[in-house]
Parts: sequence; C-alpha cells; structure tokens
Amino acid sequence: MQRRYLLTILLAGALASPLAMAHDPSKHKGKPIKGEVTAVGASEFTVATAKGDLKVTFSDKTKFERGDDRASAADLEKGMQVSIFGTVLGSGKEVVAREVLLAPAEGGHHHHPGGHMH
Repeated sequence: MQRRYLLTILLAGALASPLAMAHDPSKHKGKPIKGEVTAVGASEFTVATAKGDLKVTFSDKTKFERGDDRASAADLEKGMQVSIFGTVLGSGKEVVAREVLLAPAEGGHHHHPGGHMH
C-alpha cells in the first residue's frame, strides 16, 4: 500500500514539474534576450534591448507563454516586456525565436483585443 502511494506521488510530481516551471525563464534552454516590444508584424516583431533594436522572427512552431498560460503571437503588444529564446543570426541584429515569454499583464489582468479586461 505504501509503495503504491509513493509511486503515485512520484508520478504526479514528475508530470507536474515541467508545467509548474514553464513560466520561469531560468528553466528554458539558453540565455534569454530581454527587451520591450516596439513594433509588431505578421511574422516578426522588433524589441528594444540594452544593446539596441533587435528584429525577432517567429513561425507557427514558436512557443509563446505568459506566466503559466500559453499565449500566441496575437498577444504581442507594443510596450510589452518579453524574454526571447532562439538563434541569433550572424548580423547580431536578428533572432529566430524558439520561445517568447510575455510579461504578465499588470495587476494580473489579461488584455484582449476589443478593449475588455479579465
């Protein structure tokens, strides 16, 4: 009985751990590039970083997250703080994003197009 209980606890912990850590930038591969979104396009956005402006391209394979929640490119907004994980191209002025972590909405509210808040 105790063995079965222990196995259940271990299995639950193993399944929950990746989900619980998904929002923590230190749990993602590589060092993030952090900055503020200054422009948003259909498959790219621009970020102002400490080293200057950076063009960020993304695809349908790019993962977007906000806190513990999944997000999408449609959630990107000018002025938003982001952390980007991806491949910096040779110029150093462009990155192909693998993951984009969006800063949580202020006050825990999620902004949706159309102007209403949750």
